[in-house]
Amino acid sequence: MLFRSKRTFPQAHIIVSTWDDEPKDIIEQIKKAGACVVLNSKPTCTGTLMVNYQLVNSLGGIKKAAELGAEYIAKTRTDQKISRLHFLDYCRALIQTFQYQPNESKENTRIVTLSMTYGNLFYPYLISDFFYFGEISPC
Repeated sequence: MLFRSKRTFPQAHIIVSTWDDEPKDIIEQIKKAGACVVLNSKPTCTGTLMVNYQLVNSLGGIKKAAELGAEYIAKTRTDQKISRLHFLDYCRALIQTFQYQPNESKENTRIVTLSMTYGNLFYPYLISDFFYFGEISPC
């Protein structure tokens, strides 16, 4: 799957942010496929809906993307697939078209995300962890 990602998005940095206790052979396979691997320590407390795991793992990938000079980040899960050639261009166009109107908060731009209806059924206003896209900002 990583090979396809590199072929579909050749200029993208493919970063896999995972846990430091993953088997070494799996990590090597990911690296050989062309991805940069970030190893994170698991949090001691999972948090509601495993949110602390998501925060630690995502932040590790975001920091690496910033280090590599990325302007935008597309955060997804390894069990998800993006196969449309210009999908990331579409996400960037959404941010540029519907620009954030600054106020007193610290936000600088919008975030594009996807969600499933079942999440909102049981957890109103929940944004699933399937996909996020946005401009990078200092962590």
